Amino acid sequence: MAHAAGMNVSEDTSCASGDDEIGARDRVYVHHADLAANRCLTLYLTWPTESDPRYAGVELPELWALDVALTGEMRDCTEPRTPSAEGRYPVTGAAGTLSWEPEPNTGIPCVIDMDITVTLGGEPATERIQATGVVVDNTCL
Repeated sequence: MAHAAGMNVSEDTSCASGDDEIGARDRVYVHHADLAANRCLTLYLTWPTESDPRYAGVELPELWALDVALTGEMRDCTEPRTPSAEGRYPVTGAAGTLSWEPEPNTGIPCVIDMDITVTLGGEPATERIQATGVVVDNTCL
């Protein structure tokens, strides 16, 4: 009932939203809110393109690219978008896996499994997001 009302109540505080741009690039934003530290880790996936070399350690489905942002504002996790450059921690790399079965008609993921460790050029030194079965809103209804 909460999900139908647009609320995510997952215990791991992970949620995802999809943004399908026809004729351009498909985009999926995955937000992970760290309630205790008041931070938002955003993974944004784009198809078709290549990833930044900083994220070469992340296994992704073919032709999907990754970019990462970590901000000191948990409220940045409330909208399906890329956080602004202000207030971002300097991300220096990432390693791990992102996997999913694509929706047959769009190629957009319906449910994402992830285990990603992001390295940062300062404190905190790393940030990890580990979640399975994260439902991508707005795509697979």
